[in-house]
Amino acid sequence: MTTKSDKTSRAALSRPAPGLLALAPLMLGLGGLSLVGGAIAQDDESADPVNEIRTMQQEYINLRSQISKERAQAAETEQFLQDRIALVEQQIEIAREAASDSDAEAAKTAESIAKLEAENDGLKAATSSLEAVIWDLEREVLELRGWMPEDLKEDTRTLAALVPATEEKAESRKLYDRFITVVTILNQIDKYNTNIELVAENRTVGSDEISVTTMYIGVSHAFYATDDGTRGGYGVPTADGYKWTPSDRDAAAIRQAIGIREGKEKAEFIELPFTVK
Repeated sequence: MTTKSDKTSRAALSRPAPGLLALAPLMLGLGGLSLVGGAIAQDDESADPVNEIRTMQQEYINLRSQISKERAQAAETEQFLQDRIALVEQQIEIAREAASDSDAEAAKTAESIAKLEAENDGLKAATSSLEAVIWDLEREVLELRGWMPEDLKEDTRTLAALVPATEEKAESRKLYDRFITVVTILNQIDKYNTNIELVAENRTVGSDEISVTTMYIGVSHAFYATDDGTRGGYGVPTADGYKWTPSDRDAAAIRQAIGIREGKEKAEFIELPFTVK
């Protein structure tokens, strides 16, 4: 757990700041939960983590767009290529048998065989091109998954295990199945990102291990507090997982926000901490 202190500013949750993905969705719950608002003041010295989050989100959007295009072709293209390869190989065999029946047609048959083999090579090359595309997409999805909350990582663990770690293992999986796996992982991340999730967790703060409820606002930010509202803090995603900052002075407000999301508290605007290094 990180204990590094950061300059902390507060955010009235009614006016989400750019780059804080899904801070607005905190208005969900209790029929349009008016939980969060306000402008988030940022440290004027730097906004690197926010830019990193924006960059991650943009890469995520670009990745989904690319996959949507590739997936639209993959299912149809892969089956077509496989069927065409099988047909061409069958035609090659027929042509070879015909060559033995007539010496007079041997030259013509040889030419036909050469054309069919050339077409077959072209179809196999097209399949290889699609395999190169999905390999790159699989690496990007695995990297993106590293930024996610732990419960989302756990939810996608089985799917992530299906992503081949080596090119040798990739050869044993159908191209279409690999596209489906990538898209399914992204769909789960997208679903999580449009919600406010409450997760019971154990967190180590200094020398203490405390039980907390963590409120994940999409995949952009999170807040945690103990049930009695005496201990709390917040976290932001990084490439190595969430970085957590204790903030006991904000614990009561965070606990109240969690109570609103649970439907136990009356909806109102609450200021929650946010830090930019």
